[in-house]
Amino acid sequence: MRGPVSPIVLRIMAVNLIALMIIVGGIFYLTEFRQNLVDRRLDQLLVQAEILAGAIGESATAGPEASDIHAPEARLIISRLVGPSVTRARLFTIEGDLMVDSRFLASSRAVMAEPLPPLGLKKPFGDRLLDTVNGLLDQISDRPIFPAYRESPTQQASDYIEVLSALTGESGTRIRSLDDGTLLLSAAFPVQRFRRVLGALMVTDNSRDIEQIVRSEQIMILKVSGAALAATLLLSIFLASTIARPIRRLALAAEKVRHGIGRESTLPKLNRNDEIGDLSLSLSDMTQALYHQIDAIEAFAADVSHELKNPLSSLRSAVESLGRTNKPDIRERLLAIIQEDVGRLDRLISDISDASRLDAELTRARMEPVDMGVLVAMLVDANRTREDHHVPKIHFHEPEPGTMMVRGLESRLGQVVANLLENAISFSPEGGTVTVA
Repeated sequence: MRGPVSPIVLRIMAVNLIALMIIVGGIFYLTEFRQNLVDRRLDQLLVQAEILAGAIGESATAGPEASDIHAPEARLIISRLVGPSVTRARLFTIEGDLMVDSRFLASSRAVMAEPLPPLGLKKPFGDRLLDTVNGLLDQISDRPIFPAYRESPTQQASDYIEVLSALTGESGTRIRSLDDGTLLLSAAFPVQRFRRVLGALMVTDNSRDIEQIVRSEQIMILKVSGAALAATLLLSIFLASTIARPIRRLALAAEKVRHGIGRESTLPKLNRNDEIGDLSLSLSDMTQALYHQIDAIEAFAADVSHELKNPLSSLRSAVESLGRTNKPDIRERLLAIIQEDVGRLDRLISDISDASRLDAELTRARMEPVDMGVLVAMLVDANRTREDHHVPKIHFHEPEPGTMMVRGLESRLGQVVANLLENAISFSPEGGTVTVA
């Protein structure tokens, strides 16, 4: 017998879990979703850089023919337009020097302070589990690799490719990676006055909010998938139990029947309106048929034993009598009895051999459709053609072909019908009628 865990249960659970894991695996491939958010943010930064560069080019230029950028006016415009957002704006001159940095213009902003957790205090279990899941997602997620961001103490336009592109009159964007795993998105736009490039404005922003959006989507999918996983496991176990448990019962009952003595072990009949219920009924009927076959074999053996004992007893008595008498007439009669008993034994042995061969043939033979109407008509016509006036008339109304179909062996069925006809003819009076119906 198999172990406590049924292979059917494992197969059902595996099929359901594979389909679910394929869906769950989709959360690790949100690269396209993240990239769309990043591209949208770059477009917003480029528009913001264009607005700032346009404002500076129109309002903060000085010098002959407005060929220079007036730094105080540029600082005021950047301070007002950038405002309290986390976006950082940097203005570079045409020579590539950093003129204005919005990070150093926020003197009026309040300092944000976050208290540190006490030393030795462990994080709650939920936070530690979330950190583990986040680390796993970061390792599995298919994210492109970007160059690292390094900020020089004395920044120059040459530090940023997009700024160099803006100084030539072309806008540009760039993505760089930060130490905390997030991205630094930047867009640069030329500052122009009368189609003359006066400098370049670079706007940068962090992708932490994008990462939070993507991460929240991943966590939500994980939660839904976890609930679906639990439901799938429970339903798979329930479905497998409705299939594997009754089959296991049938297997155990069949094992008991195989090793049992007598008929104390039987197969259960499951009251189910499905294929397993049909299987239990078929197995139970098959077991009863085997028991009936055993009964038939026992009855046949008893009949054979009884039929053999009669001529053997007669033979033994005749042989014993033959040795005690010298009278010719008695000895002749005893020899005739012996010869008759030997013939009876020979016929019995032949009949036993025929019956055994017929039983084996029926077991191995393949049943085929037989038209009994056509078969009986052929045998009746064969008996009608016999040139014997003592043979009674045979009356048979032949049915339509195909209306009396049975499954069996045509040769054996023909033999049975022929024997019945012979018996009916032999026991009919002269001039009588045999009706086949």
